[in-house]
Amino acid sequence: MDTLPDLFEGLYGNERLKVMLTHSISAGTLSHAYILDGAEGSGRNTAALLIAAALAYATADDGNRDDLRRRVLEGLTGDIVIVDLTEKRKSIVVDQIREVKEAAIIRPGELNCRVFIIRHAETMNQQAQNCLLKLLEEPPHNQFFLLICSGASNLLPTIRSRAPVIRMQVFSHDVLSDYLIANYPKAKKLAEKSPDRFAAAIRTADGRIGSALENLSKADQSAKARETSDMLISTLANGGRMSLFRRLGGLPVKREELTALTEAMQLSLRDIIAAKYSSETSMLSYDDADDALDLSERFTAAELLRLNDVLVEAYDSLQRNANISLWRVSLLDALSSV
Repeated sequence: MDTLPDLFEGLYGNERLKVMLTHSISAGTLSHAYILDGAEGSGRNTAALLIAAALAYATADDGNRDDLRRRVLEGLTGDIVIVDLTEKRKSIVVDQIREVKEAAIIRPGELNCRVFIIRHAETMNQQAQNCLLKLLEEPPHNQFFLLICSGASNLLPTIRSRAPVIRMQVFSHDVLSDYLIANYPKAKKLAEKSPDRFAAAIRTADGRIGSALENLSKADQSAKARETSDMLISTLANGGRMSLFRRLGGLPVKREELTALTEAMQLSLRDIIAAKYSSETSMLSYDDADDALDLSERFTAAELLRLNDVLVEAYDSLQRNANISLWRVSLLDALSSV
C-alpha cells in the first residue's frame, strides 16, 4: 500500500494504538477484532470510529479509499453496525449478538468490509459472550469487530485471546490542561476567568479528555453543586445535624442538578476518607488536602461509612426516578441520622 494518510487524526495521544494499527494496515496484518478498554470519556468511541474508517480505507479499492473513509466518519454508510444498550436493557443480550452473527454472513454493501462496534461490551452476559466467541473463532471474510468496554477483565479470557486489548491513554492534569487550553476557546476562557473551577474540571476528569469537556460544559452547574455540597458537609461536620432541614430551601429542585449535587458530595467524601487514612492520596474535589483532613477529623470512620451509604442510596434513587420533593426531604433526613 502507498504512503498512508493520517488515519487517526482527531484522536489525541494514544500513540501506541496509532502506531500498532497503522503498521498492521501497511503490513496487511489487521486483526479481525480489537478490544478498546477505557472509561467513559477516554476517547474509546472516537477511536472505534477512526479504526472503522481505517478498516474501510485499508480494504477499499485504490480509486475510492478516501471517499469511503470520509463516508464512515460522517456516518453515511450502513456497513458500520452499532450494537448498544437499549432503554429497557442494561446489558448486551444474546439476541443482539445473534443478530450480529446473522448480519456477518451477508456481504457488505457499499464497503469492502463490515465493522461491528459493540459498545458496553463488558455488560454482555455469559450466553452473549459465548455466542460472540463462536463468531470470533471463525470470522467471515472482511467482517471486523470492535468491542468497547470499561473493563476488559469482564470479558471471557477466550474472547481476549482472539482480540488484542488496546487500553486508552490516561493523561496527566498538566497535559490535559495544556491540550484543552490550546484547542478549546471555552476552556481557555474558563482557565483565565476562573482558575479554580477550571482546575476542578480537570481534577475530576480522571485524565480523560471527554470527561474534562463534559465537566467544562457543566462548569456553572458543577460550581453550584460543589457550593451546596460544601454547605451540607460542613453543617454535618460542625454537629449541626438537626439544623440540616433549614437548608432545604438551598437545595436544587431539578433532577439533573440534584444528581450533580450527589456526585459532588461523593467526590468530597472520597477526599475526606482518603485524607483520614493517607497523606499521599491526590485530591479530586478539594484544592487543599488540609481542608479534607480537617473535615475527616470531625467524623468517625463509622460515620463516614454511613454517609457513603446514604449518598449511594440517594444517587440510585434519583436514577430510579424518585419523586423530587420527597427525595429532597429524605436526603436531609438520612444525613441527619449519620
